[in-house]
Amino acid sequence: MAVFAALFKGLNVGAKNRVKMDDLKRMFESLGFLSVQAYIQSGNILFKSGEEEAVLRTKIEQGLIASFGFYAPVLLRGADELETALNSFPFRETDPPGAAGAQTLYIAFLSAAPAPEALKRFSSYKSGGEDFLVLKRDVFLYLPHGVRGSKLAGHLHLLDNSATLRNLNTLSSLASMAKMMTE
Repeated sequence: MAVFAALFKGLNVGAKNRVKMDDLKRMFESLGFLSVQAYIQSGNILFKSGEEEAVLRTKIEQGLIASFGFYAPVLLRGADELETALNSFPFRETDPPGAAGAQTLYIAFLSAAPAPEALKRFSSYKSGGEDFLVLKRDVFLYLPHGVRGSKLAGHLHLLDNSATLRNLNTLSSLASMAKMMTE
């Protein structure tokens, strides 16, 4: 059994697509997933499964529609991928983890690696000292003035993939929880 993090895009953000995490956790359990754990209210679930990622994604998205009546993309990462992302995170010397890092250091989880032409379009929106680095299907972002009002973060859709954003502290917590589930 592998440990996965399910990261929803647009779940429990604003007034739309609101789901209590306990209800979301129960939905995951009803789908047959094991050791289901929720982390904060913004749509982060950790679970164990022996199924492949594509099958899991379809199963979870269909479960969301059946249980709550709306669609929200889910991006999945294995425990090893979370750990690799955390250990590979650039820009830490610019803003170390903690209160400051939570406001300036982000990761965008993508459904697939972006194409070079999409990266070129996206890159044109860097401003005010913003920077990014792409590793496979993760985009690491340095947003020195925060995510709100960031031109770069506001144009993740140009990468032509589903994307969901988490700060470095959330990534760290998810990686730690996933690691404990594998032990």
